[in-house]
Amino acid sequence: MSRGGSSLVSWTPTEVLKTIDTPEVKDTLAEWDKKVSEFDPRKDLENRIKQYNERAARLKAENKQISDDRKVPSDLQPGPAMDMNRPGNLYASMLSPIAGFPVKGAIWHQGYNESAQSNGHKLYARVFPEMIKAWRAAFNDPAMPFGIITQETQGEPQTLDNFLPMMADEGNYVRDAHYQTFLNLRKAGDKNIGYASCFDLHRSWYHPQIKIPAGERMASWALATQYGKQLRWLPPQLVEVKTEIGRASCRERVSSPV
Repeated sequence: MSRGGSSLVSWTPTEVLKTIDTPEVKDTLAEWDKKVSEFDPRKDLENRIKQYNERAARLKAENKQISDDRKVPSDLQPGPAMDMNRPGNLYASMLSPIAGFPVKGAIWHQGYNESAQSNGHKLYARVFPEMIKAWRAAFNDPAMPFGIITQETQGEPQTLDNFLPMMADEGNYVRDAHYQTFLNLRKAGDKNIGYASCFDLHRSWYHPQIKIPAGERMASWALATQYGKQLRWLPPQLVEVKTEIGRASCRERVSSPV
């Protein structure tokens, strides 16, 4: 399943979120509770009617016709209570209806919403491992394969000319939350957590525009860990950095076929 523009907290059960005692999570829950409690459906309808009339008047002044499919609003809408990004909503509407079904695994690529928020990475680092655990519990499989395709940054690819401004992009820190979650679970003995970097497949914005290699990297993880193929899938890992005046040298570890 896929849903564009979604948030991490919307894919996490609300009962799980309520157990996470950090300012970022507690503030997010409180903000959404406030939105829901303050929403007035009749006032919302009045505002939508006003906007419709203002648009109709503007089009009439420009000698333009309103399209036939545009009608004066007459319905009361649920507002924030049914917003897809309200904490827990996508989990409740898209995952819980199929909970208990046998599934082979999940692949995760998300993070734009949190990259657009100040300190969104702090919420991400704390919620993401709990979301993975909740998904595995939903399908009665604590070892359900879960692959992570990492995040990019916004704007053009990082170069020596724009290196420092791009380092301030929140996407860097969401990407770090992806990677640290992967490392922590793997170090804890999770043999079914996967990871694929696609930062080098970045052209602009937060998605990898070069799609096929990203899919191939995730497929390598699945084939190696779930289907017994002899393939390398682990990303290169930094082992050591040595610094001298005017230079830095790095040593990486590249995985052997699994």
